[in-house]
Amino acid sequence: MATREEILGKIRGALANDAVQVPLPEPPQVWPVQGKSADELLDEFEKNLTAVAGEVRRCADRADAAEKIAETLRSVQLNAGVKGEEKNFRLGFRPGELTDALLDSALPRLDGIPIVVERAPGDAAAAKPDELESISASLIPAELLLADTGSAVVRSASAFDRLMNYLSPVCLIAAKKSQLREHLPHAWPELSARIAGDGERTGEFLLMTGPSRTADIEKILILGVHGPKKVVVYIVENE
Repeated sequence: MATREEILGKIRGALANDAVQVPLPEPPQVWPVQGKSADELLDEFEKNLTAVAGEVRRCADRADAAEKIAETLRSVQLNAGVKGEEKNFRLGFRPGELTDALLDSALPRLDGIPIVVERAPGDAAAAKPDELESISASLIPAELLLADTGSAVVRSASAFDRLMNYLSPVCLIAAKKSQLREHLPHAWPELSARIAGDGERTGEFLLMTGPSRTADIEKILILGVHGPKKVVVYIVENE
């Protein structure tokens, strides 16, 4: 016990002494950045996301992305059996520079579909699952894309943001080709800088890698039990 207290005493003393500055070693590069091209990263991202039942839509520009998003939403609407005004098709939406532009361009292409866009309430942290459970799809922006795992890094700063990630059966993620990174260590300096710049430090970053996958006791894989059953990432290639 005396030895333990002696060691702890030295640690406390060192921490309390502002004059003692012990330089920290540089973190080892477990996964060095290989400098892959954007095309190589896109191919790798698509390969890895497709391997876990996710989908990638390569889009030449924003207009192409809006058309492909509208096409997916029409398909979701038909599969959901939404008809006329008796049941509006509800789309959960998270704002962002890219998603704002894509939604504005996609909505006119959905003429004839009674769509209701569910945006974050005034107090996004007070969002209630029971009020959003009938959402058929969600459209959210990605912070970055990780090629080595086919993952989308998504910022979830409130309860509403998290519900858009998990609650809707179809999750549509919008990103730019320039947001592709080799792996998490490659992306971490950018993510840590964004966290440091957030004075409130709210929410978290979520790594979304394809649809929810759950195996039961019989080893049968079931999609969509704990999250989206379908995940589609739209990548605008000219940005």
